Amino acid sequence: GKNPQQVAEGGWGWRRRVHGAVLSGDATGLSAACRKAMGRMCCRCLIWRRTRVYPWRHDRFHHPPINLDPAGSWPVRPSYLPFRSPWVRRLVGGGLGNAAQSSPRRRFYSIAVVIGVKDADALGVWGLAKAAASLPEGQYRLADSRAPGDAALGWLLAQYRFDRYRQKPEAVKERVLLSPEPARIEAQLGLARAVVRVRDLVNTPAADMGPAMLEQVAEDLAAAHGATVTVTRGHVLEHDYPLVAAVGRAAAPEHAPRIIELGWGDPAHPVVAIIGKGVCFDSGGLDIKPSSAMRLMKKDMGGAAHALALGELIMANRLPIRLVLLVPAVENAVSGAAMRPGDVLASRKGLSVEIGNTDAEGRLVLADALARAGQLTPQL
Repeated sequence: GKNPQQVAEGGWGWRRRVHGAVLSGDATGLSAACRKAMGRMCCRCLIWRRTRVYPWRHDRFHHPPINLDPAGSWPVRPSYLPFRSPWVRRLVGGGLGNAAQSSPRRRFYSIAVVIGVKDADALGVWGLAKAAASLPEGQYRLADSRAPGDAALGWLLAQYRFDRYRQKPEAVKERVLLSPEPARIEAQLGLARAVVRVRDLVNTPAADMGPAMLEQVAEDLAAAHGATVTVTRGHVLEHDYPLVAAVGRAAAPEHAPRIIELGWGDPAHPVVAIIGKGVCFDSGGLDIKPSSAMRLMKKDMGGAAHALALGELIMANRLPIRLVLLVPAVENAVSGAAMRPGDVLASRKGLSVEIGNTDAEGRLVLADALARAGQLTPQL
């Protein structure tokens, strides 16, 4: 029943006829008295009139009280404003990061969202990510014309969804963050696209993301940016990259091993070689993994996904380098043709390698790729 301006530290100001607030993140900026008071009351069901806080009737818009732990942290899941409530007007907070949103359905009011952050003046990449994933769709901006900075990237990435295999994908909720720094928007979008590409490649099951699919991704990138792609497979692979061929020879023909080499840029520029491990599925070979360890082995090509996305960023930004991107793409499968523990294999460099465990295939395919990259005398 006390005036919130007297209870809270940091100059909180409540406008009249308020019906709640979105709360998330860290509440360390609030005083102990404020945390105690807010822990007892339902923040959705308050109306501020003159100098007192009156509880609204807990019927149509009843919600359980927000409980704060002794450390002062907000709940993991933020509470929402009921946007269809005619009592929603405006809440303006100080001392914490906040954002304002205009509802497209009711243009006669705007809503401010209070978000607890560690330091509103130095937002990290993930400072606004929770809000971006949770808020209703609409357009948002930081108060006082504050620039989101790196937090804009987290805002974008928090809205990522992988729904390729859903019969009815979820409707896209557009949560747009307005920025006073238009010059930085394209760079942040480019980073977000690269991360989304990595996530999509890693999330795709191995049946739809084998060596041939990685090759197709490289071909698409080359076509978009004027690069060239060379793919080595079959008998040539056995001769030039014997370790790559040995790891992947047990796979089905449609998942046959290969080396994918993408080249881009002026040959006179410094050579930069990027190598990504492309083990599209790793059963462990004859030293087979237990089912619990095999469950997520579709992600064993995450190195290749990162390499392809980084190559895309380099080409899109027209960096003055000669880019060489190498992906040894294989599936470490089990069959009568699989390499065996104790086998001694040749390598591209000319060294012999004795196989102690067939589940150590990553170092084998990377060894041949590194040997190829070293022959190009790269600067990096």
